[in-house]
Amino acid sequence: EPEGWRVKDPGHPWRAFATHASAQANGIDLTVKKMSFFARRIEAGLTFANTGANFVTVLPYGKSVLRDAAGHPYRLIETRDWSLTDKVLFEGLRLPPNARYTGTLAFACEPLATPPRSFALTVAPLLADGADAPFEIRVEAIAADPTAR
Repeated sequence: EPEGWRVKDPGHPWRAFATHASAQANGIDLTVKKMSFFARRIEAGLTFANTGANFVTVLPYGKSVLRDAAGHPYRLIETRDWSLTDKVLFEGLRLPPNARYTGTLAFACEPLATPPRSFALTVAPLLADGADAPFEIRVEAIAADPTAR
């Protein structure tokens, strides 16, 4: 190229922000710690903490979705490429009482000129031992930009 070398590293985000959004449902605390923006994906760094008395199985590759403030959905990247997909969450996380797990979920997106300023994340399904039905956790107002309030 006339201007010199350009190196694209798909393994590193072009922008990332720390966040501290969280939600709780049925004894599970879900905290979104980081949002990272790559050329064709958005990655959310998450921590699941089981504060309840029963085991909980987390199966986020069923119905989980990330939505921006305008309501645009971003779907999970479901692949066995473990550089893109968290293997433990892909296979299903069985979380014992008083335990926590930190992992990532990657969502497909078209290249973004600028990232959206906020998101809502729905993680589903989750199933507690002995429960009649699965449940979901929805984290609202995930600020992906330090200037967004």
